This record gives sequence, structure tokens and C-alpha cells, in this order.
Amino acid sequence: MPTMPGCPFCGAPLKPDVTSCHYCGKNISRQTTVQQKQSRLSKLALEIGRKSPTPEQMLELGELTLGLGQNAQSVNYFRAVIKHSPESAHPRLLLCLALLGFNQPNIESSVHAKEIGIHIAWLKEHYIDFPPVKWMNYYLEMQRLSRTGDWPRAVALGKQAVDEFPENYLLQSILAAALLRFGKTVGLSKQDYQMALRYMKQAAELNPDYTPAVRNIKVLEKMIAKISEKA
Repeated sequence: MPTMPGCPFCGAPLKPDVTSCHYCGKNISRQTTVQQKQSRLSKLALEIGRKSPTPEQMLELGELTLGLGQNAQSVNYFRAVIKHSPESAHPRLLLCLALLGFNQPNIESSVHAKEIGIHIAWLKEHYIDFPPVKWMNYYLEMQRLSRTGDWPRAVALGKQAVDEFPENYLLQSILAAALLRFGKTVGLSKQDYQMALRYMKQAAELNPDYTPAVRNIKVLEKMIAKISEKA
């Protein structure tokens, strides 16, 4: 579960002075803590009681549970909201984040690739220039390239992505993975590892709760030290 304060709509960790979420695109006046999200979720549950939640309440339930890393619950809320309001972009974006595993220790799209693809296609058709749609499209394409092993294209695309979205920890992390040739590290130089470490550190700085980045920093530092000893 996340521990950092974040966007009240998607839970993403943001810098204190941010007024628009880099991940879901919503304007925000303040970030909310885990405790505030939990408190609001409990209060909202009491308000609803045994009644069926309204679409507005379902959306808020989805936002709160996503922000708390309870993605399995948030997915159902967002699906219900989309069924009620199919022309709304916000719940589609949040559903894609939830299906990706946002606010959880690991991010992976392959399990829900078909459903994510349907919503991303709709978002690209209607909101192609919306920043959250653009960064998510970058990320999903890099994941696709990782599965095909096309790390040169992934590196080129990743550098373009982080230039455009420097505050996005997921793009920083997957670029680091691409620089490591998605695990096929034979022939990599010390400079390659150092470059990957740079982006992995940026990912961990942007989101200290993202354990893959924190864990990989230690692995990369050991690898660089090992290469230095042999030099």
C-alpha cells in the first residue's frame, strides 16, 4: 500500500507544489495522505449504507481504493461508472491505471492487455493530445517492446518519453530497464549500467514506494562496483 501523500484522484505521489497531476491529469488543490483517504472511504461507506451507490459515489469509491492500492476493488467501481457514462475520459484513465497495477509494488499490463487496449484506443481517438493518454501510450508501447526484446527502439522511445514527462517514475523506471536490454545484460559496459542507475534513481526519488526501483538500485550499484574492481 502507498505510504506517501498523493493525488486525491489517482493516488500518484507528486511534488508538494504541483497543481495538476502528472498521471491522471486532474487539477488538484492539495494532496491527501493515506490516512485521509482511509477516513474518507469509511465515511463514504457509512453515507451509502445499504443503498446502491450513485455514479458519483462509485467514482469516488474507485478513486479512493485506487489511491490506497486496492486495485481489485477500484476496477469494479470504474467499470460500473464507464457503463453509466461511456463518454467520460477520467474513469477510463483510472481503470487503465488500476488494471496496470498502479500504486502497487509491481506494474504489468499483460494480464489485462485486451481490456487496457480497448480503453486506450478510445482515449487516443477522443483525447490523443491529453498528457495522461500520451504518457500511458509511451509506457504501454515500451512494455510491448520489452516483450519482443526490441531494446534499441525502447531506449529511443523511452528517452523521448522522459524528456516529455520527466516527473513520471514509471517512464524513468522502464527506460532504465530498456538500457539494461530487458535483462539480456551480456556485453553491457560500466557506462551502460551507470546510465540505467541514473534513471532508476530518478524513479525511486519520484516514488519512494516503488520497490522495484529501490531494489534495482542496490543491484546496479553492486554490479558497477564489481566491474570497477575488475578494471
